[in-house]
Amino acid sequence: MTSSDNDPRPAESSDSAPSGSEPPSAGHEAPPIESTSDAPEPSLDDTPAHGYAPPPAYHPPTYVPPTPATGFPPPGYGAPGYPPPPQYGEYSGGYPGAEYGYGAPAPQGNNGLAIGSLVASLIAIPLIFACFAGTVASIVAIVLGIIALNQIKTTGQSGKEMAIAGTAIGAFGLLISLILMVIVAAAGV
Repeated sequence: MTSSDNDPRPAESSDSAPSGSEPPSAGHEAPPIESTSDAPEPSLDDTPAHGYAPPPAYHPPTYVPPTPATGFPPPGYGAPGYPPPPQYGEYSGGYPGAEYGYGAPAPQGNNGLAIGSLVASLIAIPLIFACFAGTVASIVAIVLGIIALNQIKTTGQSGKEMAIAGTAIGAFGLLISLILMVIVAAAGV
């Protein structure tokens, strides 16, 4: 509270305050510290002294239980491009090309026993002249060929020609082996 010419001494005021406890006013005045008789008396109502009303009482929202799911979407939200699922026992198939269900897969390639019969019969021919060891190979070729023909008939695999060739060459090798045994036995070697 200085004068306008920046003098550090307090400026004299032409107004004199009736009480000596208040400083002279210089433009900005602080609120009174002491309680004056002008202040309103506190009342018994709930309105606070600053003039604001108390907040309203809190009422929690009521709980609404969810509705049970029916399994169907609400109207207007379904998938429009799909037909309803078929009833039990009415399944008509599936993907195109799956008309045969879950059966065994289509057999691929040649029957392994037919290949084994042909190989055993081709090995038997040279072994016949080496101590008659081709006799056992010829018998193996005939047995594998007959089993292969039965498997090919039931499964529909390929290799029927190899099984027939293995059986025929094995039978030919067994016949030659028996003829050679008779000749060797008659010669007495």
